[in-house]
Amino acid sequence: MSNYWTLVLSSRSLAESQVPVAEYVVETDQKSVEKDLAGGFTLLQKHLRHSQGIDARDYVQKQPKMAETLLAALIAMSDCIHRFNVSLPNDPPPVVACAGPGKDFQPVASVFSDVAGAKLWVRITPTAKSPG
Repeated sequence: MSNYWTLVLSSRSLAESQVPVAEYVVETDQKSVEKDLAGGFTLLQKHLRHSQGIDARDYVQKQPKMAETLLAALIAMSDCIHRFNVSLPNDPPPVVACAGPGKDFQPVASVFSDVAGAKLWVRITPTAKSPG
């Protein structure tokens, strides 16, 4: 069963204030987590080792839904950094379950979602550059 997650990403300005960049919707499922872990470049493994010093496979086994939520955030953050060339805070923002992308979201191709077999949509805030 697929799950949809929404999150708003904000960049850090020189004054350290938060500047909204884009809102993302990410569609994942447990297979997305498994596919991420099976890949040579795993977002979950990289993040969990650097931020918490733990193994992603152990985390996934103990907290599968949290791992899926974290993967959605990491996919969106990685895409946002690459697509808009912005600096984001290191910690993932809050991720909220949603019914799916609204009509004002654009589907986007992203290597970060493709690696995990996830789908990605973005709604750009007025201050951000358009997706390329």
